Amino acid sequence: MIRGGIHRDREANRAAVANPIREQRRRIWFQALGSVAAIWVLAASVVLLIRATQPSPRKVAAYLQRYGLEGRSPEDRARIITGLVLQMDSLNYEQLRSVRQSPAMRGAYQLMTGAEKELLLTGTAGNGVRQMLNTVARLPSAERERFLYRASYEWETGVNADERAPFNHQRVFAALTEAFSSYYRDLPPEARAEFGPLLKRTMPLPIEGL
Repeated sequence: MIRGGIHRDREANRAAVANPIREQRRRIWFQALGSVAAIWVLAASVVLLIRATQPSPRKVAAYLQRYGLEGRSPEDRARIITGLVLQMDSLNYEQLRSVRQSPAMRGAYQLMTGAEKELLLTGTAGNGVRQMLNTVARLPSAERERFLYRASYEWETGVNADERAPFNHQRVFAALTEAFSSYYRDLPPEARAEFGPLLKRTMPLPIEGL
């Protein structure tokens, strides 16, 4: 009887000690799971926010439709075009190409004065050249020259499609020259040796260093 009572007391003591430990472990697990879930929710929210704020051809078209140039003051038109430049500065080459060929952009471009066209073309020259040459670098060597000729032709026919309000070609030419020169200057020597002859053949620009 005495021994049995002692044994039961010991088991009761062990259970009393084990229960708080199990409860503590359970709380730790729930806290850890809650923290992981919170991290995933935060990450998902950040991704959705980036997607919502990141420019795209569709958002650029929506911007142009919402903020049409017609009937606005010169100051408002300049602000709208500056906003357009900022959005296009975050697009890759294919997205820029899509925007340039879109009806929304063609319509807006036809409404621009010469100075406004110049603001748009000089403002987008840097990112346009950078994205184009980054795309060229990823292409097989045999496809690069044809790609640059096509890109040059599309740009020329696009900007000269409407000459009702001609712009200062020399200033745009200078902005493009600086964009190409800046890109070329930043290339490592082995890439310069590869890109130099290609740019000489395809781009009628006095690129610095060539």
